[in-house]
Amino acid sequence: MKIARAVALVLALTACASVGGVVPYSGDPGTTFADAAARVTEAQAAGADSLAMEHMTSARANLKLAEAATTERNANRAALLARMAGAEAQLARVQAERVRAERDRDHAQAALAALPPGGAP
Repeated sequence: MKIARAVALVLALTACASVGGVVPYSGDPGTTFADAAARVTEAQAAGADSLAMEHMTSARANLKLAEAATTERNANRAALLARMAGAEAQLARVQAERVRAERDRDHAQAALAALPPGGAP
């Protein structure tokens, strides 16, 4: 039984090593960092600072960690953190857009409800 476990472990480790290790290559940190920074800017322009604060905070924190990993010469970690920052910023932008759309819908429904029966006066 111990031999079977050892063989399974060796096979698993060999498989991980053949595909680049446990953490796959995450891309060029410079490119992913620039993409993430652009997404943070887009989210900010969409109003995510006030409408999706938690996601914007996370995006900015991951962007700072990515920058620190770059200075530590840990390129794969920097790229991975930048990707996480970009995804978080994209989520923040979409959430801000959703909140604005819901507000617009609520205003339109209120205006419609305020009309007298049969249409506009």
